[in-house]
Amino acid sequence: MPRMAGRRPLRLASEWFTLEEAAAEIAASPHPSCVTTELFEVAAANPVIQRLWEVNLHRELNGPFERGFLSMLSTPRFADRLVNWDEALSVAIGVVKGHYGDDAALDPARQPYLSAAVQHLLNGDPHYVQRFLGLWMTVPGRMYRVRLSYPVVWRHSQFGPLKFLAVTGPANQQPSLWFNDWIPVDPNTVAALAELGSARDEVEPFFARTVAGTP
Repeated sequence: MPRMAGRRPLRLASEWFTLEEAAAEIAASPHPSCVTTELFEVAAANPVIQRLWEVNLHRELNGPFERGFLSMLSTPRFADRLVNWDEALSVAIGVVKGHYGDDAALDPARQPYLSAAVQHLLNGDPHYVQRFLGLWMTVPGRMYRVRLSYPVVWRHSQFGPLKFLAVTGPANQQPSLWFNDWIPVDPNTVAALAELGSARDEVEPFFARTVAGTP
């Protein structure tokens, strides 16, 4: 029996994603998905998550701070929709404090960019700013592994409260880009996403062509 010549296994040039590749990866996902920086700035978003948020990122939120989860959480347009606001923000605060040295995260001399992002949040709605400050004083910093999940309950204007498990994981090796997938956890949410996914509108996949510190 003739011996089969061995074939070397094919290998990718890199197992990681550039921002453009990460944006393409999530573009057609049937569930809400976005790519964020390590400071929770939305760098890419598929149409489903934009429809869920009821925003068109090609026309709105035209700066990294404006697209940041932290700023969105002190803007009533978005914050009023997040039913479990305190729970979700506690996760974000734990990440920031855990990875950037607790209150040092707010020191412009030590963390100038992060400090500026938090200041943008503090310029938001006073009601949410006060809630944020209360949580900042009480939520401990926590070091997370590269996979993190947390619950999200989002109130859509048409479909009402929708329930998700948000799952994050690194898109590149540094990592400075993170995949964020909002996985539906009940039949009502699955049905709503089917309608949002099949909607005929002008919402297109989004990615920011210039994001500091990303490939």
